[in-house]
Amino acid sequence: METAVRGSQALLGERGRAARRERSYLQPVVKSDCSYGDRSYTAFFPRRTPRNSKSVVADCPSIWHGNRISRPFSAYMRERHSGRWSPKIGVEADEVARSIKTINRIAYNLVDFLNWLNAHGISPERATYAQVLAYQEDIRNGRWGKGNRELSPAWANEKADEACSFLRWFAENGYRAAFTVQTRQVRVPSLSGQGKTENREVRNSRCKGSYDPLHVLSLPSEPAVLTWLDAVRLRRGRSKSLACRGVVELATRKLETCSIAVEQWPTGEEITKAERGGKKQVRIMITNNTKNSRPRAVDFDVQFARIVRSWIDGPRVNLAEIYFRRTGIRPRQLFLSDAKGFEGTPISPVTLYECFKMRTEGGPEIWFPHLGRHYSICAGLIEGLRKEATAMNGLLHNMPLNWVKNRTEYHLNIQRRKAGHLSAATTEIYTQWVETNLILRPTTDEWHSFLETGDSACQKTV
Repeated sequence: METAVRGSQALLGERGRAARRERSYLQPVVKSDCSYGDRSYTAFFPRRTPRNSKSVVADCPSIWHGNRISRPFSAYMRERHSGRWSPKIGVEADEVARSIKTINRIAYNLVDFLNWLNAHGISPERATYAQVLAYQEDIRNGRWGKGNRELSPAWANEKADEACSFLRWFAENGYRAAFTVQTRQVRVPSLSGQGKTENREVRNSRCKGSYDPLHVLSLPSEPAVLTWLDAVRLRRGRSKSLACRGVVELATRKLETCSIAVEQWPTGEEITKAERGGKKQVRIMITNNTKNSRPRAVDFDVQFARIVRSWIDGPRVNLAEIYFRRTGIRPRQLFLSDAKGFEGTPISPVTLYECFKMRTEGGPEIWFPHLGRHYSICAGLIEGLRKEATAMNGLLHNMPLNWVKNRTEYHLNIQRRKAGHLSAATTEIYTQWVETNLILRPTTDEWHSFLETGDSACQKTV
């Protein structure tokens, strides 16, 4: 009996020491995006160390009320972090762990909402959907936020969506009465294409985005992009240059590009078969860290596939071996660093972003990974239109305007599936870009040419 008691006391003592150790590793971070009102709720982010690297709290933030941890709110963070809870209405949890960047943003949004409730004297147990909409409106109009400035509809919607997700979880776990979110069914284009659509449940009373008819996508020229890629290769190494070109060629997001596994890349036999068959493109499946976990097929240039395959079968083998000797881990990611001291380390989205932001003489003035994605999509649009015009024995800039408009819609659907856009509305910026560069600009150039010719003719007459 005494042995059992001593054993249980030892177990409790060990648990207490473990809890104190984990708490000592917690590192406070400046809270969300608010420095206003009563900030009684804060988020703490764990400092990763060798001792707590395998702990449950190694990457997951915890929510604190004053100087005490709030266990229900922290439990919500753990379920969001592990993927055991889905914020989407009518969608089951995917059990996929969220990235550190994503889970940190969730923590910021949750703390912001809890502080708003606290400032208005509302408890999470009694919060209603109407009050969530009031929170959304306060963010949109600048009544709740840093500097009292108005925020974009997308930002307000994201914060209100997270508030609804939390309150739904709070109710389903018995902390409060049922929380009802008013929703409606909408039809959106399916990624499968071919004119198909699918139903999606969306929250009512979301902020509507403002449409700026004067905004047109501004993209760099092809020579500027090539100049930048050469500069990345010289200053940051071949590996990072290939990863940057991967964004431009595949139209993938930062995290998607860095998450491509080496075995997903087309094999040498597949590339050779495509070359012998006269094909200009090969296919890769993008499956890791895609938006809404939707895989998609991407067709891209066969020459780039050959370049990367040669690098995989050559330098990458050595880089992976160095990394294995250093860490005991075989890296599965395709793009590995070749920087001294970091050989074989998988290239991160942060590193990729830094390469895009690198200032280069003759390179793009405004340049970042998502703009590189836009560049790839627009280049694919132009290439598709140009091929069709050539097949009709014509030049693209000489084709009738109605023809350009009609065929743009067809090629836009192809690029939308390549980019993984869930809604056709997202690709409206590409339609504007095509109209500006292929329809309005040539017409404007001809008008200016006419005016200059007219002026000269008038001067000769006089």
